[in-house]
Amino acid sequence: MVDTLVERNPIRFDEEDMDAILVALRDLDRDPEPTDQETLVKAAWWVLVLHWLSDDATHFAFDSFLTVLGHKVWRHFREREKDPPRRIDVLDAKGNTLASQEVDEPEGEPDQS
Repeated sequence: MVDTLVERNPIRFDEEDMDAILVALRDLDRDPEPTDQETLVKAAWWVLVLHWLSDDATHFAFDSFLTVLGHKVWRHFREREKDPPRRIDVLDAKGNTLASQEVDEPEGEPDQS
């Protein structure tokens, strides 16, 4: 059953990138699906937006989850010579922010910018 939606952002990533994000989420035991972009974030960089549909948000360890996900996504985008997201936002079904975390370069990896 789908428990996480990933907002498309056609300006920042394509279907190959979406597939990599979905795989990264599946590797972290989520059941994700893409969804149309509905959140507009005003920033000079881009933000990966997830919608958390399961009811485990109150006790979920978002910090470690988002750190691991951020590293996986960062690596994918750098391998494709694209800018990774600077932040991942997690929203509940009503659009309220559950978690937000900066995406950092994984330790031990050279910055390619």
